[in-house]
Amino acid sequence: MDFEFMAFRDPLTGLYNRRFFYQHIEVELNRVMRYPSPISLALIDIDKFKEVNDTYGHHVGDLVLQGIGVFLQERLRKTDMVARLGGEEFVLLMPNTTEAEATHLLTSLLSGIRQKPIARYEGQEHFITFSAGITEWYPGLSVLDWTRHADYAMYKAKRNGRNRVAKSTANKGDYGQRASLSSSHHHEYKRVLIADDSKAIRVILMDKFKHWPLRFIEAEDGEEAYRILAGEPVDLCILDSIMPRLDGIGVLQRLQQEGTRSPNTRIIMLSGQEREEESRKGLELEADVYMVKPFSMLEMEMKVSELLGLA
Repeated sequence: MDFEFMAFRDPLTGLYNRRFFYQHIEVELNRVMRYPSPISLALIDIDKFKEVNDTYGHHVGDLVLQGIGVFLQERLRKTDMVARLGGEEFVLLMPNTTEAEATHLLTSLLSGIRQKPIARYEGQEHFITFSAGITEWYPGLSVLDWTRHADYAMYKAKRNGRNRVAKSTANKGDYGQRASLSSSHHHEYKRVLIADDSKAIRVILMDKFKHWPLRFIEAEDGEEAYRILAGEPVDLCILDSIMPRLDGIGVLQRLQQEGTRSPNTRIIMLSGQEREEESRKGLELEADVYMVKPFSMLEMEMKVSELLGLA
């Protein structure tokens, strides 16, 4: 069990982690292709989670994350699989489930989570809602494009007021128009980790580059960023210098000390102000670029394009 938790479980919530999810989803799709049946995917994002951390502290934020983990595990069917992708984002894989059935299930989960506090601390009860995006798989849809469609639906739910479930408008007929790459070309995607405790910064950057051949991963603290960089292939990391648990310099130091940074990973370090010592230290630890907030989006585009070879 100790090995399983280290390799496949998120240490905070006990749910499966991102790594296990991407392994398991391939197994499920192979099964579906042998024995055709519906399968749906949902991405869940806790609404206004940053406000919880900012107002009550990260300890309460952790209790909320643990609470939703318990809630989901208790409410889902035995055939469903739930994982924490990072930060406040979770994924549900629902075999033998159509999009309509998945929508009914997620709507029921949302209704249930509104009714009771998800966490209690020092006598205070904390309630949450979530936004979810749902997509049903169909032949020819790659895993990356499948999750992109669910991402799009989830952000549609956010834009429409949060606290709701949205379905992807993707289907087999318009797949060629909506997805920029087919399953035979999904290797052309570049994996970009945005490690910043500001949800706004993460959303702005993902929205800015949404038409580029990129697959985004999010981390809201340094420990999560380190686990992703050490355990998964990442082409580019946009790394904030000041984050909870482990700052950007700490992430770079740990990667260097433990030899866990991939030689193919490029890093852009962000800072809230010009700090010569921090800039020097970051570059010594092999950050490729150092940028100061508020940064120019044009400059950011140029740096991302250059580092990923997209020019």
